[in-house]
Amino acid sequence: PWSDNSLINGKNNYNCSMAPANSTCHEQACLAHFRFRPGKKHRLRLMNTGAAALVHFSIDGHKMEVIANDFEPLVPYAADFVTLGVGQRTDVLVTADADPRATYWMRSTISLNCSVAHTTVGRAIVSYEGSRTISAAAAAADAKSFLCRNDDLARTVPFFPQPADPHPDTVETYTIDLLTNATGNHVWTINNRTQYTDYNNPVLLQAYAQNFTFPTPPPPGTTAGDPNVYNFGRNRTVRVVLNTVYQSAHPMHLHGHAFQVLAEGPGPWDGRTVVNPANPLRRDRHMQRRFGHLVLQFAADNPGVWSLHCHIAWHASMGFTIVLLEQPAELARTQVPFVMRETCEGWDRWSKTHVVDQIDAGI
Repeated sequence: PWSDNSLINGKNNYNCSMAPANSTCHEQACLAHFRFRPGKKHRLRLMNTGAAALVHFSIDGHKMEVIANDFEPLVPYAADFVTLGVGQRTDVLVTADADPRATYWMRSTISLNCSVAHTTVGRAIVSYEGSRTISAAAAAADAKSFLCRNDDLARTVPFFPQPADPHPDTVETYTIDLLTNATGNHVWTINNRTQYTDYNNPVLLQAYAQNFTFPTPPPPGTTAGDPNVYNFGRNRTVRVVLNTVYQSAHPMHLHGHAFQVLAEGPGPWDGRTVVNPANPLRRDRHMQRRFGHLVLQFAADNPGVWSLHCHIAWHASMGFTIVLLEQPAELARTQVPFVMRETCEGWDRWSKTHVVDQIDAGI
């Protein structure tokens, strides 16, 4: 679906000619306003909390110094704009060294090369303390990038070094595609499997009980109750290779870990290239470019059941998820939280007497 607007701190103006009939709309609703202190450095914590769009963040007349991705500190580097896929967070430093009498546009520009939107630019106002001007100057050219990906891995170096294990315990390769299922609906598949959650049979409770007889994968392209679980057993280092054969970019997110990004690029991975093996980028979300590859590696030191999924809401809804079962023997020795057991038992009782209209994959 197309988004209606692009907001910064919940605010932006809107072209009311695009509003639905009989709806309330104000052309000049409001813009967020940020005050900079002349000569000082300001830390901005940027978060893309949208549902689908990749955005480029910039401030007219100012450069940024990128210092962290997803709470992982980086060796600082200069940037004119920052790319944020859905769910990604980036910390930047901005020095207030421009003309203090002027005002400037802060922008969140949606990339139409990998997103669809009716309003492509979210704007806010930046002014300096002491300035009497409260409205920004006429709009200049918006920051643009036609690449639906994050900054080059060679630029994004963690501040605290951590080398990549050249010999992981296991390497798993997954192919991502978009198919049509037996009912005529589009679904995302990973190795020809589409995730579909069964709320009455949670994977985590099965793992606690040491029941690993998860449903057999259904026919390719269907959504017949497949939790899409991969059991990594006692493996301590896991490398995941994601190859997409479809024309969409994906912000990939792994729960429970900060992974190392070993490689990304066009086409399938060559099986050899690792960028900065002595200290690869670490974060918990990274963009996978269209028709491209993304190679992740993580320490399997957090016993549990963790989702690896695309963070675009519609893609997750269409089954774009795999579930990683990690250290199941250690997991079984932990205590099931009471609130989880209580919630699941309550759901079981309710669903026996009510029709559950599960319209999507369930995550």
